[in-house]
Amino acid sequence: MPLSDKLATVYVDGDNRQLVEALKKGLRFAGAEVATEPTEATAVLDLVEANYERKVRTVDSRGLATRYQLFYTVVFEVRDSSGETLLAQSRLRQDRDLEFDSTQLLQKVNEEEFLREDMETELVQQILRQLATVAARAHRLPVALGAERLVPAS
Repeated sequence: MPLSDKLATVYVDGDNRQLVEALKKGLRFAGAEVATEPTEATAVLDLVEANYERKVRTVDSRGLATRYQLFYTVVFEVRDSSGETLLAQSRLRQDRDLEFDSTQLLQKVNEEEFLREDMETELVQQILRQLATVAARAHRLPVALGAERLVPAS
């Protein structure tokens, strides 16, 4: 879905470079231009927080971890060029389980990286869906206001 005029040129701000680049790629695919400076943008997507965590869920009789739970949390908001909030601060979270076997260390490290990338991809898709919702609301607003004027007064 093409994004609205307010989201035509988006600047993505955040410390997590990999997530920022994934969002830029998704925005381009959705038809938005990606600004290199916030002053060039019609909207700023601010990644307030992006955290990846791994927590031990189970241990064996020797005290070694056998299962982890992986978490990826993103907090973001979107403002237009005048600073008006288009999408209030939102928190998204993905989690996955990782069975761990220390005899297969390389395979499990690769599996964890795959799961982290999968969570990141899903988070990017969720953010883009929320932006599409903002764009849809922006496109419907003039129609809804115009439709109210067409209803005869009783």
